[in-house]
Amino acid sequence: MSTFLLVAWIYARRSRATADQVQVADQVSHGRDVIAASGWRLGEILSEEVSASRYARKEREAWPVLLEAIAAGLVGVLILWESSRGDRKLSEWAGLLDLCRDTGTLIHVISHERTYDLRNHRDWKTLASEGVDNDHFSQRLSADIRRGKRGAVQRGKPQGAPPYGYRVRYDPRTGKPAGWDVVHGETVRLIVREIGKHVPKRQVARQLNSGGVPSATGRLWRPEAVGVIAGNPSYAGLIRLPDGALVERDPAYPAIVSRQEWEAADAVLRPRKTGSRPGAVRHLLSYVIGCDCGARFEADGTGFYRCEEGHTRLEEAWLDERVGRLVCAKLARDDARDLYADDSDARAQGIKAELVPLLARRERYRAKAADGDEDADDILARLKPKIARLERELGEVRYIPALRDILTADDVSEAWAGCTVQARREIITAVTGLTVTRVPRTAPRAQRYDVARIVPDWEPQPARPSGNRSGKRLARDG
Repeated sequence: MSTFLLVAWIYARRSRATADQVQVADQVSHGRDVIAASGWRLGEILSEEVSASRYARKEREAWPVLLEAIAAGLVGVLILWESSRGDRKLSEWAGLLDLCRDTGTLIHVISHERTYDLRNHRDWKTLASEGVDNDHFSQRLSADIRRGKRGAVQRGKPQGAPPYGYRVRYDPRTGKPAGWDVVHGETVRLIVREIGKHVPKRQVARQLNSGGVPSATGRLWRPEAVGVIAGNPSYAGLIRLPDGALVERDPAYPAIVSRQEWEAADAVLRPRKTGSRPGAVRHLLSYVIGCDCGARFEADGTGFYRCEEGHTRLEEAWLDERVGRLVCAKLARDDARDLYADDSDARAQGIKAELVPLLARRERYRAKAADGDEDADDILARLKPKIARLERELGEVRYIPALRDILTADDVSEAWAGCTVQARREIITAVTGLTVTRVPRTAPRAQRYDVARIVPDWEPQPARPSGNRSGKRLARDG
C-alpha cells in the first residue's frame, strides 16, 4: 500500500492516571499535523474521556468501533498520542497488536515521533514491551490508591458518600470536600436512642411516619431502614475497618450520637445465639429478683413469680408495682445522678475537666450578680449555653441510655411508666440487687404481701438468662 494513500484514524483519550494531562483536543491537533506531514488521508477521529485501565468501571464506546474498523481493513494508520492511550490491559493491547499485524495497519505514536509496522518483529517487540509496562503501571497505581484509601480510613477519613443524616461540606476556596455537615441529626438521634431502649424497629418506623419525617428515599420509613441507621457506627463518629476494628473519625466528620448510645443500639440489634429478641421480654423481674435462699424468681406464665426452689410464690403485678416504686423513689433522690454515674470513661473525664471550671466561674458570678454587678448577668448569660451543652454531653456518656433518660426526667415515675419492660430491667440491674425474704407457708396474706419482704441492697446485680434451671417442682406460699 503506497504511503500517500494510507487512511489514518486518530484515537484520542485523556489519561487521568499520569502527569501527562494532554487534552483530547490537543491530541487530535497533533494527529492532524502528523497526517499532513506524512501525506496521509484523514479517515475518522475517535475520542473519549474514560479510562483504559483494567480497573475502569465505565465502558469505552469508541474503542470497539476502532477495532471493528481495523478488522475490516478500513484503517491504514492508527494514530495514538502514546501507547497507553490505547489500552493498559496487557491482553487487550496484545490483541490490538496482533490485529494490526494481521491487517497490515501501522501504529504511529506521536510522543515517540515514530510509526511502527507490526509485521516487523522489532516494532512488535517495542510496543509489546510498552504494553507490559502500561499494565504494570495500572496495577501499581491501583495498589497505591487502595493503600491510600486504607491509610485515610485508619486516620479517620471516611471514603465514599456520607450516610443519611449528613451532607458533604466543600472548601469555599478549593471546592474540594472538606468534611460533613449534619442535616438530619434529630432523626438519627431518635432512631439510635429508641432502638437502644429496646423499642421495636417497627414502632420507631411508625413514629417517624406519623410525624412526617422524610426518609432517605422520600418514601415511608421501613423497619429495615431504621435498623440500618441504628447499627451504623458512623453516627457515633466511628469507622469500621475491614478487620472489624473501630477507629475514631476525624473531627471534620462530626458524630451525631455518643459512642455509648450507638453501642446500646448495636447490642440490641446484634444477632443473639439463643433466646428471644429483647423487645419480646414481657416479665419485669424474671431472673432479676432473688429469693433469700439464693435462687432466683421466674414467671410461671399464670401471673405469678415463683422461687426456683419452690419457697415463695407472689403475684407478678404486685411485685412489679412494688419494685417500681422502690426504684423510682431511689432515682428521684437529689444525689441519684452522681450516685449512678460512671465517670471512668475517658470522654466523661475530659468533659468534666472542661465543665468544673465553668461551674466554679458560674458560682462566682452568681455571687457578684447578687451584689448588684450588672456585668455579671451578661457573663452568666454567656456561660449558660456552654454549661448546658457540656452537662448534656456528660449525661450521654455517664449513664446507660435508659438510666440517663429517667435520671434527667422531670417526673421519674412518669418516665418509668414510659419505659419498655427491657429498659426497666436494665435500670433495675444498674441500680440495685433485690431479694425477697421467706415467710412460713401458713403465713396470712398480709404477711406474705408485706413490702418489707423486698430487700434492696442498692448495688448492681446482673440478670441471669430466663428459664427454670432447677427442674424441681415448685411449691407455693401458703
